[in-house]
Amino acid sequence: MATEASQAAAPLERPASIRVALAGVSPAAFQHPRDHQALTQLQRIRGFETFVSRFVSSGVERMEYTLNTAGSVRIGPGQLPRLYARLAQACAALGVPEPELYVSDGGASSFASGQNRPYIVLMSGLLDLLDDDELLAAVAHDVGHIKAGHLLYKSMASAVSFFGEIVGDLSLGLSRYLTAPLQAGLLAWDRQSEFTADRAALLVTQDSRVCLSWLMKLAAGGSRLTGQLNLDAFIEQVRAYDLDADATIGDRFYRFAAGMYQYQGSGPFAVLRARALLEWIESGEYHRVLAAAAASTPDSLPLVEYTGTTATEITARP
Repeated sequence: MATEASQAAAPLERPASIRVALAGVSPAAFQHPRDHQALTQLQRIRGFETFVSRFVSSGVERMEYTLNTAGSVRIGPGQLPRLYARLAQACAALGVPEPELYVSDGGASSFASGQNRPYIVLMSGLLDLLDDDELLAAVAHDVGHIKAGHLLYKSMASAVSFFGEIVGDLSLGLSRYLTAPLQAGLLAWDRQSEFTADRAALLVTQDSRVCLSWLMKLAAGGSRLTGQLNLDAFIEQVRAYDLDADATIGDRFYRFAAGMYQYQGSGPFAVLRARALLEWIESGEYHRVLAAAAASTPDSLPLVEYTGTTATEITARP
């Protein structure tokens, strides 16, 4: 009989090519506990509701939209249709109206923003780094932010990061004594929200290896050696992270600090995100959420597999 440890260390197999048809899933079903906890703590900070109200009326979100789309190319059926197909697939699976999608010059990253006018921006470095399946995971991640209702707070966190001087100088009508803990709380929640969006990416792709490969490439960055990366070795690294970090009290502290801080950018480290996805899969919760979402999907809905620019209907449900 295989032990629990050996089962956990078993390599992840690629699933059958037919995906379970989804027509939406409750965001509560895939919200990560850290996201929920950080959001609860954020909403308890003194002056938070006032800060939200002032932010909405300040025009900062509109300024961010203008700055981020002025130099970008909007994607649609007639513009980069293979990339647009990934957006259509992710939105159909999660039950989200299609947001605007843009490509902009930059590194291997993406983001979603715009409470009143949702949009996603993919940086060109991401397109160079990922294959089509991994791009689906990246797009589905940002669609997951939309589904989870993250966009207002993501816009606020972005304003803190990119327009910090403006927000700090104006204080949105509040004193710096109040805005400092609000800014810290927003950035702390922003990091934890990534775990929820990663779960959405897995629900859409329904392929753990694709999602883990996407995270591996984000960690490695663009390089001529990207094609030589070994996913199974990365998965072993992710599993070993827990074991190594439990060696001493100091290591446990550093692991905690790594969960709260990212050397470059505000998101959690890719290894931590990969570990969180593995935990969700191996707990059985991912499969329960997927099964429940599939059970609530109308039987008449065809399964859809996107290959290149075409969508092929598969009539038999699994």
